[in-house]
Amino acid sequence: MPLGEYLTGALFFVATLGASLIAAWLVVRKRYRYLPPLQRSLALMVVATAAIVFAHLAPAALAVLSRPTALLASLLALGGAALLRPSRAEGVEHSEAAVEQDPELVSGSRWSALIAAAAVGIVAVFTLARLRGLLTEPITDIDMLGFHLPGVARFIQTASVWRVDQFLPGFDTAQYPNNGDFLLLAAVLPWRSLAFVRLVALPYLLFTGVGAYALALELRATRAAAATLAAAVLTVPALSLLALDGLPDAVALATFAIGLVFALRQVRSGRACELVLSGLAFGLSFGTKWYGTTSVVVVVVVWVAASLIACRGPSRVLREGLTLVGMVLVGGGFWLVRNLVESGNPIYPQSVSVLGLHLFAGSHRDVIDTYGYTVADYLGHPGVLRTYIYPGFKARVGFTGIVLVMGLLIAAGVAIRQLRARTAGRVAPALVLALSVLVVGLCAEYTITPGSAYGPKNMPVQTFVNIRWLMPAILVAAALSARAVRALGRAGPLLELAGLAGALDGIHLVGGTSAQTVAAVAAVLAGSGALLWLGPSRTGGRRLTRGGALAGGALAAVVLVTLGRLDQRSFDRHGYARYDPSFAFIERQAPSHHRIGIAGAWSDQGLSPTLPAFGPRLGNQVAYVGDPVAHSLHLPASESSFRSELRRGRYDLLVIGLQDPAHTDVWARAAGYRLITASARLALYTAPAAGS
Repeated sequence: MPLGEYLTGALFFVATLGASLIAAWLVVRKRYRYLPPLQRSLALMVVATAAIVFAHLAPAALAVLSRPTALLASLLALGGAALLRPSRAEGVEHSEAAVEQDPELVSGSRWSALIAAAAVGIVAVFTLARLRGLLTEPITDIDMLGFHLPGVARFIQTASVWRVDQFLPGFDTAQYPNNGDFLLLAAVLPWRSLAFVRLVALPYLLFTGVGAYALALELRATRAAAATLAAAVLTVPALSLLALDGLPDAVALATFAIGLVFALRQVRSGRACELVLSGLAFGLSFGTKWYGTTSVVVVVVVWVAASLIACRGPSRVLREGLTLVGMVLVGGGFWLVRNLVESGNPIYPQSVSVLGLHLFAGSHRDVIDTYGYTVADYLGHPGVLRTYIYPGFKARVGFTGIVLVMGLLIAAGVAIRQLRARTAGRVAPALVLALSVLVVGLCAEYTITPGSAYGPKNMPVQTFVNIRWLMPAILVAAALSARAVRALGRAGPLLELAGLAGALDGIHLVGGTSAQTVAAVAAVLAGSGALLWLGPSRTGGRRLTRGGALAGGALAAVVLVTLGRLDQRSFDRHGYARYDPSFAFIERQAPSHHRIGIAGAWSDQGLSPTLPAFGPRLGNQVAYVGDPVAHSLHLPASESSFRSELRRGRYDLLVIGLQDPAHTDVWARAAGYRLITASARLALYTAPAAGS
């Protein structure tokens, strides 16, 4: 990428991101200034995420998405935030202040503090060491290559969100909610480059941990226990294996955790503004992953039931419920509308029937219909559980899962005992019990979700892939386990040690980081920590002036742009050419302005060809060549249907997977396409000359 193009893209990126962040800061400052610093940072993350998503989604909904229109939308948001009236000063109620100032909440024992420091430090070093090794490498995750980033590319190319592009035969991925993908788009659009995609999920991975920590504090856990169990969550392979590949799971989990934090705060304070913030956070999660959608539905059901049991009054529950659900739809409901318009069903591929009345048709003969078994289907099959499902949990959750089950049982048991005792201070144990019920509900929802035990009947070989759908329950269980530490009294550090062991087990399961990289990252973190520690003493504790802050911000922007340029150039040198000769040809001889068809099926022993076919700067038009079935695409059923789709697509290049039993490559040759290059997995063909 030429320097001029990079700097132009950097200018649009910094301006759009900066306007969105300042708008979010103004909203939080004017409406949530009373919040303690930790909770204020969570509020800022939610509002900033919404601002970034909507700055790009609004132009795409109008079919005018581009760098200038995204910048304009962010500036309009900034203007609206500037005109927003500050809310009248709100003091923190006494009961809430007691929670914030409780010394037992602020600290644990010395041993607990040491365990927490070890857990947080180890997880930070491990995460940054993994990022250091992956930063300049191309994305290789199958979902990112197969549909997330190809979908982003098509949004950018068409400037519109009103489309469902399916790139995998029989997999209904085009109708996924796309909040997370629009965050990826915000990092791709300025340069049409994938160089910074890995970095998008990093702050959300951090705030998944911070959200779990804050949630534990709302349950009156000690800070040390909250930090230890939050660190353990971040090493669960079901999350940590995905986050640094740019997958939006961390976005769904971070916003889900933050939504719970403000939902619990609203129970204590009664403030409508905190319920609004909770609903917006839940909405962002609702619109990021399908399991975020179903998890938020479970939260709403538990919230309504708990509110009615607490005798809050039907009118109040209705009023607050409408606020909560309304904000959920603001944050993520757009994707239901998109699916209704484009696929005739807001939650396609799932069919919808009410009282025997068929409202929306689902998928037909897709992979989910054939292999989408559930964990519940196998609860009575110990052989299947032992052979496929237990090993999946062992590999993707590990020892942390055992720790969290123990913590959940302890926390729930103590809460029930406290409620039966009818002593004062019943709010905290009631919240613990409500969250325990939520965990059970989330686990039950996971076990009955189609695809939780993917694979042929009685052979759910892909169970491990979708264990990430259980992460919302794992996150809540971590907060409850931190609460259990306090309930255990002097024995509490044993559970904290188990949490530290879970974090180490997660690191072991993920692996893939060299000792040299770990040592280098640890040294840098130690040096940075020393500078931060010594900094205030050298400046005499003087506060930074506004001018100094602006100068520091400008300097930081220059440094980041410079480092970004170095990273981008290194990333460009590590493309997809080395993975397959077809990718190499496209990267070097057909990087843009080509119509490329993807056909056949390919093994999962290498990379999906879809994203590499777009070219290094996403300049090619790419589509899957298959038979339209309902709102999906299937492998071609016949040579005639294949030829028909070739004529419709007018492809000048074909990338064909060679694991297709229908022999699509034979049909391509019969249609006049000529072989350019091939590997054991893929073959690249060029279209016949005009008139031949």
